[in-house]
Amino acid sequence: MVSNKVKRNFSLILFIVGVALVIMMSIDLATGTDREWWELVSNIAVTAFFLKRYIDYRKAVGSGNLYGRVKL
Repeated sequence: MVSNKVKRNFSLILFIVGVALVIMMSIDLATGTDREWWELVSNIAVTAFFLKRYIDYRKAVGSGNLYGRVKL
């Protein structure tokens, strides 16, 4: 069983990678490369999802819920 601390840290790592990708795609889109706007929008949605997961797991770990279910 994976603890909520590990899930929290994993969600934070994926959020940071997502932010880096959003920045990269924004620059590519602004400079006129072959990126499409929907790629940026979908990446923003996925990054927001991982931010929500990180916040939920952070609250759960802070309240002492290390191995229980977390409402997402």
